[in-house]
Amino acid sequence: MKEPVKIALTLILLLAVSTASLAYVDRFTSEVIAQRDALREMEDMVKFFPTVVSVESKEVGGVKFKAAYGEEGIFLGVLAEVKARGYMGDIPYVLAINSEGRILDIFFGPNQETAGIGKKIEEEPFVARIIGLTPASPIELGRDIDSITGATESSSGMARSLRDVMDKFAVTFLDG
Repeated sequence: MKEPVKIALTLILLLAVSTASLAYVDRFTSEVIAQRDALREMEDMVKFFPTVVSVESKEVGGVKFKAAYGEEGIFLGVLAEVKARGYMGDIPYVLAINSEGRILDIFFGPNQETAGIGKKIEEEPFVARIIGLTPASPIELGRDIDSITGATESSSGMARSLRDVMDKFAVTFLDG
């Protein structure tokens, strides 16, 4: 009976020491990680908005907007972090949108869409048709966005998501 209690107390002591050690290390590294993340975010912004001075984050209905501002608070554009619904789950992506509401670029995160079919949303000509769209664009399959044969859910999910993001962008940053 004494042996199991001794083992349990030893394990509890080891867990307590490990937890305290991790908390101590986290206290010092979390600030460095936050600084590195902020620097990376600013580097991403500078790619599209070279005169960026500050960045402000806003979340609107599940869309994370990182708004870039220049000198005297001039709005330059946003990077919008979004998840579309595809055939195999969420499709994370980032849209770069300028101050007039024109899509400058799109970047896809890791997703589970089917290789050679659903993954075609990440390739030309699908991506090329997205670049340049604005809130005034129809953003509909078959009109300004290609429908991908065999990947209807992926392409239609992207179209719905893009329309939603552009509507939220217009209301939040273009006053309508």
